[in-house]
Amino acid sequence: MKKWVKILLHAVFWFYIFAWHNVIGAFFTPDSWRGASYYFDPLSISQYILFPCTFYFNYFFILPVFYKTNQIAKAWIAWIVLLLAFIGVRYLFQEVLFLKWFGIKNYSDDTTIGYYIYDNIYFGGLLIVMSVLFWIIDDNIKSQKEKYLLLEEKKSAELAFLKNQVNPHFIFNTLNNIYALVSSKSDKALPSIEKLSHLMRYMYKDSDAEQVSLQREIEYINSFIELQIIRLSNKESVQYNFEGNLTNQTIAPLLLIPFIENMFKHGVLNNIEKPLQIKITVSNNNLSLLTTNYINKNSKDNSSGIGLNNVRKRLALLYPEHILTIQQDENIYQCNLQLNLDKK
Repeated sequence: MKKWVKILLHAVFWFYIFAWHNVIGAFFTPDSWRGASYYFDPLSISQYILFPCTFYFNYFFILPVFYKTNQIAKAWIAWIVLLLAFIGVRYLFQEVLFLKWFGIKNYSDDTTIGYYIYDNIYFGGLLIVMSVLFWIIDDNIKSQKEKYLLLEEKKSAELAFLKNQVNPHFIFNTLNNIYALVSSKSDKALPSIEKLSHLMRYMYKDSDAEQVSLQREIEYINSFIELQIIRLSNKESVQYNFEGNLTNQTIAPLLLIPFIENMFKHGVLNNIEKPLQIKITVSNNNLSLLTTNYINKNSKDNSSGIGLNNVRKRLALLYPEHILTIQQDENIYQCNLQLNLDKK
């Protein structure tokens, strides 16, 4: 709750307690107006002090110290003591001392002690109950805000950690490929290094944003696929198809690439009869990614697929309504990802 809203609510409450009936009533029954002096006599001034003291003693001390820490029994004892103190102090000043000092008192002479206590249980109890309600509302709003901030911090920290895992994973794999090209003195080595420099610029500059344009992400995927194809002897063994219109859609950066990288890492390469198949479809703000590859049973890389594990977590955090279907048999591995880019 914003500070000015809290102050306004408290001000409205005290206006109701001290002036509502007289000020508002005067608009309808002018004869009921007691005059401005009524609000500055000793009885009224004493209430301006006693009532807020009771309210805020409960608000700032009893509730945070006892109620907040789940010491309910001590809180009830403190409320009873506070109520008795309210009645006793009010009686001492308004019925004893003010009569002696100013010749005035709040209650008539025929008021019994029993009725006085009963009547002030209402006033003191109202102050305590209302301070409890105000405090609970304020505390709940603070708690919700703190939970939200903690979740956001946790989410940001986890996403940063996951993305930092994805980037080195990709770089190390690509450097290994380029190393092989350099070792064989292939003409493809220099173009591969140039492609990698463009990709790294995107990863470490543009991908720092929470969202990037989908067009930029698709361009990154295109460059990645071209970089991988450079090292293949048969380019037709990779079938890549993009369908749809790129307008102003946005997406979390580096979200799709682990699925495609996984194909080149674990799939059969340079085989036209067993191609790597990649299809991306964009329709308005709906995105579909379908990847299919034959499993390379002779792959020397037996890692558990850290890239896909990370992207699962990122999808759960960023796009909780996503649909990810992974099908695998003895020979074929297929991923089908459905995203609604609006529902983040």
